[in-house]
Amino acid sequence: MPPRTAAKTSSAALALADELNSSGEAVPPLAFDTEDELRAVLDRLRDDLRGRVKERCEGAEQKGSKGKGRAQPMSEADRKKVDDLVLKQFYTKVESIIASNCTIAGHSYSDYQKKKKRGELGKTQPVNDELHQRVLNYQNELFDAREINAQERVAAPARAGQYVKGVVDLDKEYLAKLEDHRLDVPEELALPKPRSRKSLGGAAGSVEAPSAAQAQEYYEHGRQALDHLLEMASAPPPNADKWSAKRYNSNASFVYSSKFTSPTLDLLAAQPGERILDLGCGSGELTCESLAPAVLPGGSIVGLDASPDLLDKARSNAAALPADARQGVAWVEKDGHSLDEVDGQGTFDAVFSNAALHWMKRDPAKVVRGVHGLLKPGGRYVGEMGGALNMVGVRSTLHRVLAERGIDAEKLDPWFFPTPEVYRDILEKEGFRVESCELVPRPTSLPTGLRGWLETFAYAFLDALASPADREAVIEEVCRRLEIDMKHDIGDGGDGKWTVMYVRLRFKAWKE
Repeated sequence: MPPRTAAKTSSAALALADELNSSGEAVPPLAFDTEDELRAVLDRLRDDLRGRVKERCEGAEQKGSKGKGRAQPMSEADRKKVDDLVLKQFYTKVESIIASNCTIAGHSYSDYQKKKKRGELGKTQPVNDELHQRVLNYQNELFDAREINAQERVAAPARAGQYVKGVVDLDKEYLAKLEDHRLDVPEELALPKPRSRKSLGGAAGSVEAPSAAQAQEYYEHGRQALDHLLEMASAPPPNADKWSAKRYNSNASFVYSSKFTSPTLDLLAAQPGERILDLGCGSGELTCESLAPAVLPGGSIVGLDASPDLLDKARSNAAALPADARQGVAWVEKDGHSLDEVDGQGTFDAVFSNAALHWMKRDPAKVVRGVHGLLKPGGRYVGEMGGALNMVGVRSTLHRVLAERGIDAEKLDPWFFPTPEVYRDILEKEGFRVESCELVPRPTSLPTGLRGWLETFAYAFLDALASPADREAVIEEVCRRLEIDMKHDIGDGGDGKWTVMYVRLRFKAWKE
């Protein structure tokens, strides 16, 4: 980067920057699940601060030359200087807080970085956060260099040579780092080869800066390439676990509450000595607290789920069980479409499922076929899932808001909410005798509001958006549109309670 030459800044601008720095709110210590969440918060804080700077600058005035004459609005150069000074102080504070009071995935920031470097963070952590940060740094520095050059093109042509040399060195350094990661960047998005000082006309003092059109062309080309690199660097690893046990337990504990699960457990009527598979066991609360005690003594439970993070929490929950109960509980990491790969075909007395089958949309009939294969003759299949009209309003609003951003939500929608007629037909075609299959409307209060629900369950829609800021904007818009129907005053003096319409499909079927 070329050195920035000192620019005269009015005393009013410096005084305003000092005031804003000294009065800026401290960033509170926070815990984050991922680095992306931390970045999103910092982006929001930065934008809020810049908005405050803009408001104050627009209201500030400077005196004319030598303190005399009529007052003039603060110049654009001084406004930028205030913005730079305030943001510099902001990032200094942020660095201190991150280093001392910030945790990511339960680790201090320094420990998190060490564990990430050693590859000890597990499957749920992105593998390329370091690259993401390098590209961000490159983007900021490269574009800042171009902005400096554009501002000083007329006033300081002698500095153009320094600028070009700085850009050349910067490009070489960061492109070399990116090359180390073997990113497959499409040729049309590759950054153009930087021009040397010599190609622009010789010694620094005689070099003419690039024209405004050339600078803009280079900037736009670089922006496209960097946007693409950021998208690649931000993408989670293939088959990454989208579930967070911490978020699930905080935002959706009602899923396994006795209030909502008792009817289905009563329909199952587990008996001592039985062998039962809990299909889509999640973080294992029902498995450990309801199913395991019911089959003791002599019985056993297999909890099956596709999420490594939820299963880790389930194993942790099981550690609190008595020794005899722990021995009777096993855990299997597998997708519900692959039940034919589970050990013990034809040995289970029952297969139970709560709030999981609607996520198995790819081939519901194959899931039912796999359940049939696991059961003994005379075994039963009991479950509850999202049915027709489940989350009415929320689902359609997600589709509309994404459509307004050019995204086809139909291709992203992860849920299978069947009518009783459709699911009964699937059960019977796969060899089950259906005892009952019905819809159960269930208005459900959300402990952390609709926002918490969306952050936990709507990831298939939100992941289609390019940035944390875009995801945040969609969440805000969905909540805004639905607040009139789903958020109500409950007379406690609070802000109101979010309630959504869950409609469950509850069934019981037998293997003949």
